[in-house]
Amino acid sequence: RAFKAARTFKTFEGLRVLVAVMCFSFASTISSMVILVVFQIMGSIFMCQSLHYFIIDPANDLTLRIWVNRMYGDGVKSFWTIFELTFSGCWPNYARRIVEEVHPMYAMFYFFYVYIVVFVATRIVAALFVKE
Repeated sequence: RAFKAARTFKTFEGLRVLVAVMCFSFASTISSMVILVVFQIMGSIFMCQSLHYFIIDPANDLTLRIWVNRMYGDGVKSFWTIFELTFSGCWPNYARRIVEEVHPMYAMFYFFYVYIVVFVATRIVAALFVKE
């Protein structure tokens, strides 16, 4: 009976190591999530506020205004769009239309956001997990 229990523990050794790593890296996981959420909130506030006048201006194309409102019209919509932009890998779908049809200066925002948050911050978080 003791031999069977020892063999079972050897089978689940990988799972035990995985759970131990998750427990040890809990603090860095929480701090990484907080940093990413702060960047996402800052990006969503900027996009929501800067696109507000474009949305309410009747001189702009109605279908584009509806799309921009659906993506960035209020804080929750804007945060969800930035969240998808950060984690889904489909940021060009959100960025291209804004840059080409609203204003080319939004390319600066998307460049810095994608480079700093999507690329650099996620690589730093991954490096923290590897380090621990």
